Amino acid sequence: MRTLLLLAAAVLAVGCSHRVVHTYVKSGVNERQLTQDARSLREAGGVDQVVPRVDSQGNATIELYLDEDSPEKGAERALQLGYRRVSL
Repeated sequence: MRTLLLLAAAVLAVGCSHRVVHTYVKSGVNERQLTQDARSLREAGGVDQVVPRVDSQGNATIELYLDEDSPEKGAERALQLGYRRVSL
């Protein structure tokens, strides 16, 4: 029961936040570089969460959760790091 209540609280908290999600991709990335890029993105203003992934061919995907009121800094940082925004 406690787990169910915690799950419900988490769902409600996510539903109340004002964030936008952008997905970015970049080729030729290794785990170390992806970790450094994710750290740099977390330090950018307006970034709530960074979800990085890299496949075995070195293709990185980053889901960037940005504050709806000021998404510019995080989006700009992703572009500076060589990522390309994609629509899903």
